[in-house]
Amino acid sequence: MLNRLSSVLQSAADALAPPPPPIEDLKYHWKLVMRFYAQRTIQSKCPIEETNIPPHLEQLLQILIAEDALTKRAAVEGPCTTAGPCLEFLLQHRLLELLVSLARADSPPGMRRYLLDYLRRFVTAMSPHLLTLASIHLPLLRIITLCSQSEASPTEAEEIGFLLALAHKVHMHPYLSIIFNKETKLNKPSNSSSSVSSNNQVQSDTSAGPGVASSAQSALDANREPSTPDSREGNKINHSISELDGKLLASPPGIEMLSSPNGNNNRECDTSTETEIKDCSVTQKISVSENDSSITNKMAACVTAEDCETTCHSLPTGNSNGDGSARQQSPDSYPSGNNTKGSIPLFDEVFSEHSRTTSGSVTPEPFPLEECSEAEFGEGRLPLLDAVLGYINSADSATKLHVCEALLMMVSVADETFSSAVARSSNLGLAMAEKLTSSFQEIPSDIDPDHFEDIPQNWGPKTLQLWLDQHVFPGSRLIASFVSWLNFCDQLTVDSPEEIAESVASAVRALFFEIELESELRTGDVVRQLLITNIICLSLRHITSNILISELNVWLMGELPEESAQNGDTTLRQLLLNNCLHSNTHLSLNSMRLFELLLENCDEHVLHCLVLRYLTGRDYYSIQSKKDKTQIESWSDEEDAREQEGVKDKQSLDSTGASSRTFAPSNIHKIIDSFLQLLPGSLRSAGDYQESGYHQYIAEAQRQYGINLQVCAPMGWGTEATFPEEKRQSTESPNQTFDEGPFFHMVFSRLRGLAKQPYEMNLQLTALVSRLAMLPHPYVHEFLLNPLLPIVPGATTLYSTLQAVAQEMLSAIAEVPNSKRLLTRTRQELLGDMSYPHEFAGETSCLLESVVVLEEFCKELAAIAYVKYHHAS
Repeated sequence: MLNRLSSVLQSAADALAPPPPPIEDLKYHWKLVMRFYAQRTIQSKCPIEETNIPPHLEQLLQILIAEDALTKRAAVEGPCTTAGPCLEFLLQHRLLELLVSLARADSPPGMRRYLLDYLRRFVTAMSPHLLTLASIHLPLLRIITLCSQSEASPTEAEEIGFLLALAHKVHMHPYLSIIFNKETKLNKPSNSSSSVSSNNQVQSDTSAGPGVASSAQSALDANREPSTPDSREGNKINHSISELDGKLLASPPGIEMLSSPNGNNNRECDTSTETEIKDCSVTQKISVSENDSSITNKMAACVTAEDCETTCHSLPTGNSNGDGSARQQSPDSYPSGNNTKGSIPLFDEVFSEHSRTTSGSVTPEPFPLEECSEAEFGEGRLPLLDAVLGYINSADSATKLHVCEALLMMVSVADETFSSAVARSSNLGLAMAEKLTSSFQEIPSDIDPDHFEDIPQNWGPKTLQLWLDQHVFPGSRLIASFVSWLNFCDQLTVDSPEEIAESVASAVRALFFEIELESELRTGDVVRQLLITNIICLSLRHITSNILISELNVWLMGELPEESAQNGDTTLRQLLLNNCLHSNTHLSLNSMRLFELLLENCDEHVLHCLVLRYLTGRDYYSIQSKKDKTQIESWSDEEDAREQEGVKDKQSLDSTGASSRTFAPSNIHKIIDSFLQLLPGSLRSAGDYQESGYHQYIAEAQRQYGINLQVCAPMGWGTEATFPEEKRQSTESPNQTFDEGPFFHMVFSRLRGLAKQPYEMNLQLTALVSRLAMLPHPYVHEFLLNPLLPIVPGATTLYSTLQAVAQEMLSAIAEVPNSKRLLTRTRQELLGDMSYPHEFAGETSCLLESVVVLEEFCKELAAIAYVKYHHAS
């Protein structure tokens, strides 16, 4: 009811006194903002909250937003090629440049904070194509430079909010990226401009003072000269729309000036606007002669004038001695003196140091408009991205969240030129690597490795805060901070184009992995080595970017496997393998967990360095055992005469890919029984059939093997283990030798100590071997899962190692009384049944647990062989 009554009263008031046109309303509010500075004194420190500036600037913004909305609606009905009078006024008189100067000077106190939020809302609300205008984006560039000049600023929240709004605008409209890419402007040809711009430039030069004409003529002469390094450096910031991008050469809807009833005024507006766009400097510093007695009178007239347009036209409009002000007074009335840069007379009168207020009692505070120089935009070629990176070390979590959001938007801009500039010229990769390094250095060395296990794979603060609420221990927030940046770096490389992702990943590898982590891994400090091993394991679990995980794998394994043979120094791969055999249980356990994660990722480079390069030649297979040369080399055992006669039929079956004699040999039952019968009956703890069989492992083996088949399918490993061509043609080699490589050497060494190792170590070891046996590679399968394979003398295989371990356990268990009953109880305890009293200690307990582990491991290997057989048959 009240709303309806208010609408009726407002309609009646509008009928009696119609509201002024938006342009008049805008001029009125702008005049009142200017009046504050005319009446402001040097001694006055009145904060902005106690002034009338915010409400008047708010009205200015609402007027511009409303006019822009009308322009958008007009564009829906038909093409819109004109701008409204309010926008024309904003562009012609460079209101944004003045506001930016006020923000830089923080005049009055609090003006910077307010204008940063004001410009954020301006950028968010206005049409994106308006940012292509120099009178709009150049002031924004000045504010970007201001944001990057100080750290821990009191206006940090408003600064990053403004930068985030710009990043979102560029992300949604990629053609705007050229505005924030100085590298592109540096390479753009400077002789391309529209005929309209050229004509308007000539008009501007002739109507303005001699300083403008000479400056413009110099710029035109520079454009005609061949492009040189000096000329390109001098033209980094070019204010012409025609030099932005090919997409911007055609004026977007709504940026041309409206025609006015007065043709001369319209010509002045167009001339001023084009001069503003073409000119290479935004404003000039005010330099006024101290003995000019006419300034005081004119300033007072300006402040008390009823015509707002007079005040507005006094604002600077070019890099000249009064381009805009020449329309207000003759050049003869300009201040005289040694001012080489020139001045804007009427604006000088408002802000001159020797002007006086309307009361004539105090001296107003001078406020110079600063010249827009090349150095003002900073040394970086990507000012927006560089400014955002400046807040990456902020202590405020909300600021860091905005930084991450802005970076994700900037790197995913759909513009190849901008992406190339980010990859080549930005410090993005360096900043990410340094942040990871500093976050890692803050983690205490004595942190529990178990705390790394369940950290969420999310860089957002809400998810990590939930984890922190459930895990309270010394250093928890430091770990969460590091993991957050690691996850964000991974997300950054996932969302980035390949060129940016490679530059970031290379920087992270060089600075964080190689310099920071590897140097500490080589120091010999067990505590730090344990922490770094856990960090690497965490990285392998969390990183999803193919490019970043590839850099991590190459760092761990080396560029080439042959490096270890050519270089006398211990490679990082060998160092980690040595840690698997370390006397420290925790370091050894976590090092084996690292290799399990490497195998789980199924990276071809990792597999080649660890395993495949030692098995591809099939040197483990005894050539002397081949009694029939017509026998197919891929057969892993002695076939009967009936199968030898059917060689041709089976060859044709293999050509169709329907069966594999490596993965699905005809004697699969023998292979399975070999694993199940490996442990003597006196060492078996399982009582009934369900526990003694391998069927309980089949479901999990099918799941994991199915995943491996999908991941490894692009590698093209084939399905048959055959000799290389040169070995097929060679005769028997009596001196045939086999080198299993350092990885298999470590695995077999650990397996031989199975009876004396802790239960957790044995579980991790068997999990590592099972992960390796799951690989769908014919040589790996034949070497690990075919106990009937003829092996060269002196070679070690998985089956022969387990046989030796079983014999050792059999000898040791014979000395334990009631071993059968103790094995059964040990099995029940490991399964969680604690109803039995613990009757044994120390070494006896370790031996009994090892026997149970070996028993279950043999069943798991049988299940894997069975699953592979059914997948290949």
